[in-house]
Amino acid sequence: MNMFRNYLNLTIRNLKSKKGYFIINLLGLTIGITAFILIVLWIKTETSYDKFHRNADNIYRVDYLLYEEGILEQYSASGSTGVGKEIKNMFPEVEDYTRFFRTESLVRYGDKIFKEKNILYAQSSFFNLFSFQLTDGKPDSSLLAINHAVITEETSRKYFGNENPVGKVISLDGASDFEVVGIVRSVPENSHMKFDILVSYENLIKTSRYWDNSWVSERVYTYILLTPGANAEALEAKLPRIPETFIGKFMKEAFFLLEYRLVRLTDIHLRSSVSNELEVNGSYRNVVSLGIIACLVLLIAFINYINLATSRSIEKAHEVGIRKISGAVKKDLIFQFLTESAFLNLIAFIISFTCVLLLLPFFKQVMQSPLQIDYLMVIILFLIV
Repeated sequence: MNMFRNYLNLTIRNLKSKKGYFIINLLGLTIGITAFILIVLWIKTETSYDKFHRNADNIYRVDYLLYEEGILEQYSASGSTGVGKEIKNMFPEVEDYTRFFRTESLVRYGDKIFKEKNILYAQSSFFNLFSFQLTDGKPDSSLLAINHAVITEETSRKYFGNENPVGKVISLDGASDFEVVGIVRSVPENSHMKFDILVSYENLIKTSRYWDNSWVSERVYTYILLTPGANAEALEAKLPRIPETFIGKFMKEAFFLLEYRLVRLTDIHLRSSVSNELEVNGSYRNVVSLGIIACLVLLIAFINYINLATSRSIEKAHEVGIRKISGAVKKDLIFQFLTESAFLNLIAFIISFTCVLLLLPFFKQVMQSPLQIDYLMVIILFLIV
């Protein structure tokens, strides 16, 4: 312990005597580490979208493509209302499906009225595919039966305060009443779909059969759950059978063609950019580009550190010679230089960590990302660096 204290005191004295060297190195390392950590946290968040769902790897969105006289006119994330049902009926590798329609409405409870922009008309099977956690209510076929609604915790507090909302009735646009039968925990920020209220899709079907079996439409989002081990590409190759079966003659007469493509749930945020996306998605290219930039910034900081250390080599050689004459052995010299390097890096890390905490809110706003600090990851990154 005394030996380590002596090395530390010697390190501090050396750094004090070379303030310019110390400050330049510290600034370089601090900027490099801060930029690197912020970008890595952002990349971690961008690549985590929708992975919290239990069956994320087996869930696919059904995209809608419309060709007119051989020209692609529409490529949409939402599409035919009947396609999910028929995919499940025709192909055994499809375990389940769900569909929903997004809208906005004036919602009333008593004398409280709010305009809600994230309302989904959804089926009860919504909870068979997606792992949004219910704090009240059971995810069975009756959950989103006709005239039923499920709300988030935030929506519950907004309308009902601390009261239990289950059993209470809310009104949409003064025309439809829905009984609250369940409460969902806050929707994770790294979900590509956000909602405040879920109401029964059966209410739409009740108003018109269009909501159950329309084909030329861009209104409903459809997701399917494949059985474990099922091949999505093989299934996608068989999807042309569906429009051919149900509207093949009509397509030929009207000179148009429908196609459907599957997009893995975990690929939607970074690899999908079609019309009617539920929200503005990220970009895989941006993730790769910023990852390269993060590594380059850190590399530049290291090169700067190495160059400055090399520039002191003559002076260090003189110091080493004197210390050897004084009786120092090789391992003592190595430990001394490593102590100096570790001390400098530790100070840079502490300052960098503080900068990350201070800059995180601004960085989130600039990047429009829900990134959060991951303390364990930051420590591991520093140890690796």
